[in-house]
Amino acid sequence: MDKNINNTTKKRISKKELAYGYIRTNILNGAFGPGYRIVIDNIKKELDLSSIPVREAIQQLEAENLIQVIPYSGAVVKMIEEKDYEENQTVLAILDGAATSMASDYLNQEDLQRLEQLNADMRVAIEELRLEEFGELNAEFHKMIYHRCGNTLLIDALANVWQRMVQIRKSIYTFVPYRGKESIEEHATLIAMIKAHESSEKIEAFSRKHKMEMLEAVKKAMQNKMRKNKL
Repeated sequence: MDKNINNTTKKRISKKELAYGYIRTNILNGAFGPGYRIVIDNIKKELDLSSIPVREAIQQLEAENLIQVIPYSGAVVKMIEEKDYEENQTVLAILDGAATSMASDYLNQEDLQRLEQLNADMRVAIEELRLEEFGELNAEFHKMIYHRCGNTLLIDALANVWQRMVQIRKSIYTFVPYRGKESIEEHATLIAMIKAHESSEKIEAFSRKHKMEMLEAVKKAMQNKMRKNKL
C-alpha cells in the first residue's frame, strides 16, 4: 500500500517541481552554499531526469533570486551581500510585526506558557554557547506566534522569508554575533505586553523593532569587519 501511495505522490509532482524542490532545499539548508555551481548533468543524474526540467527549475530559482546565471560559467547559487540581508530582515520585521499583533488576540494561556518555556530554553542555550540550538529555539518562538495570526497568506509569506534567512544567516554568522541576551529580554517584554492586552499597534511596533535591532547589530558588525580589514 505504501508503495502505491508513493507512486501516486510521484505522479502528482511534475519533473520540473521535483528538480526545483531538490535544488531549492539544498540551497536553503546550506548544502549548496553561495557560489556553488549548479551542474545540470549532475542534477539530472541524481534525479533521473532530462535536462529540460532542470533548466526550467533553474530559471524559476533565478527569478526567485536564489540563483544567478553567469555567462560562460553557468548557474551558481547567488552570493550573499549586505543588501540581501538588509532587505530580507526588513521584510521579516514588517511581516512578523503584523502577524504578532494579529496573533496577540488568539494566544491562550497554554501558548504563553510555551513561549515562556522556549525563552527559558534559549537562556540556557546561550549561556552554554549552544548557538545553533539558540537559533532554532528563536525561530520556533516566533513561528509559534505567527501561526496564530489567522491569515494563511501572511503565514506562507513569513515561512518563505524565514527559509531565505536560513541561507543568508549561514553565510553571515561567521562574523555576526547573536543578540542572545537582548533577544531573550525583548521576548520576555513581548510576552508581558500580550498578557497585559496592550494595543495591537504597540505590540506590532515593539515586535518590528525587535527584528530591526538585529539588522542594526549586523550592520555594525560588518562595518567593524571592514575597518579591521583596512588596518
